[in-house]
Amino acid sequence: MEIVHQLDKIKILPASVVTIGSYDGIHRGHHEILKSVVHHASALKIPSVLVTFDPHPREIVNKKFDHFPLIMNMDLKLETIKSYGVDIVYIINFTKRYSKITANEFMNNTIMPFFNPKKIIIGLNHFFGKGREGTPSFLKKFGETNDIDIDIIQPVLNNNSEISSTRIRKFISLGLMEQANYELGTKFSISGFVVRGAGRGRKLAFQTANIKPLDKNQLLP
Repeated sequence: MEIVHQLDKIKILPASVVTIGSYDGIHRGHHEILKSVVHHASALKIPSVLVTFDPHPREIVNKKFDHFPLIMNMDLKLETIKSYGVDIVYIINFTKRYSKITANEFMNNTIMPFFNPKKIIIGLNHFFGKGREGTPSFLKKFGETNDIDIDIIQPVLNNNSEISSTRIRKFISLGLMEQANYELGTKFSISGFVVRGAGRGRKLAFQTANIKPLDKNQLLP
């Protein structure tokens, strides 16, 4: 899998299948999108591309988040994406300046000239561009104008409730790991360093490990 951080480092593709999104906490809904992207790219014999953002856009545009809690850090996210067979991941450095870019500018200045998508696949609740104006209906119209096939993937449900990163984040915060793991489709995990704690484990005659996450924004149960 090729990971790109700058557009000038990207070899312009003559065609591709593209998905766009934050992919925070890759869950069962994301699984369906990624499988579809890789399947269609393979069938068309063209590269599969995921365009994502770092840091998470909500950390930049939503003032109530000093540090937006992440279900997965970037390394784990990329490892998971790679396991699906995605060919290229373009990671956009998301800044306040970048947040001002309109959906139309994003499509015409980033997606079209560098990736030349034949098909774009996103989830029903994905939005992009200034003011979240890049809605599924916007993308459908853009696809009609530019001869791009647009697939909108419906949400995956659990007991009639939509699986989402927000919902999973709440489960983890409450320590409801069984529910979180089911909706993730895998076991929640973190990466970090073992650090010295207060030594309570020795008093309990039970070994413990104090973990300092690699990412300062890592969500913890």
